[in-house]
Amino acid sequence: MNRIGFPLLIVVWFATAGLGTELTLDQILDSRFPSGPVVSPSGKSFAWVVNHRGVRNIWIAQSPDFEARQITGYDRDDGMEVTDLQWCLNESAVVYVLGGAPNSNGELPNPLSNADGVDRELWLASISDDSPNLINQGHSPLVHPDGQRMAFVDEKAVKLVDLTAPGEDGSYEPEPILKARGSNHSLGWSPDGQRLAFVSARRGRSFVGALRLGSKLVTWMSASLDRDIEPVWSPDSQSIAFIRLPTRSELFIFAPYRQGYPWSIHIADAETGEGRQIWQADRGPGSVFYRLPIE
Repeated sequence: MNRIGFPLLIVVWFATAGLGTELTLDQILDSRFPSGPVVSPSGKSFAWVVNHRGVRNIWIAQSPDFEARQITGYDRDDGMEVTDLQWCLNESAVVYVLGGAPNSNGELPNPLSNADGVDRELWLASISDDSPNLINQGHSPLVHPDGQRMAFVDEKAVKLVDLTAPGEDGSYEPEPILKARGSNHSLGWSPDGQRLAFVSARRGRSFVGALRLGSKLVTWMSASLDRDIEPVWSPDSQSIAFIRLPTRSELFIFAPYRQGYPWSIHIADAETGEGRQIWQADRGPGSVFYRLPIE
């Protein structure tokens, strides 16, 4: 059950009490919880995850009638999350991640205490078949603008897989395209599909890089000793904007951290890496960057 699910059920329980409506525990547990909706590139379809009694499946709806239907056939409450949905293959399939994120020790959640352990895997579900195909271990999928290839993270490597070319046994052979130090995340294709932006996180700092496909060449965007995050491409694929968080030595785990060295927004040339600051927060309260809770 998600973070708002249980409080919502309590509200429903008390709202119906005394109204002559008999609400059973089984009826409450039978509630469906949708999450993670994602619209297809054409805007004519969307997909989402439905959690029903702990069993998670992917549903889609397509124009013109937008009638909802299930495209995966999971039938067991195993606690394995289904996240990061991405449309691909001319909107004929959906890519997703099966399995939760690791903890600070790198351990994956294993709700059923499976003796063989669990993996965090990428799967491909056709909208016309409820038998998904395993792509590879990994996470953070990002479908290429052509809808046929996909980049993803597998441990410390970034890999590229052609979704149109499975082997005779239905398996895929991803190609490693980046093996950089640190933890690599926040992948972003340039609009022209020629480069892949990413964040390489190291201890106490992080860099924004851009990899040109086919060249194995990484250009670092105005690299510093600070923490650069959230890369975003310009529409012409020539520049990358990103957020820079000043490095700090203080560690406030259970205390508010409301002010410090101001965060800023930078923009850099994707070819040369040369960048400049275009905005900086005012000093004082509000100078520390916090992400907005989207979920």
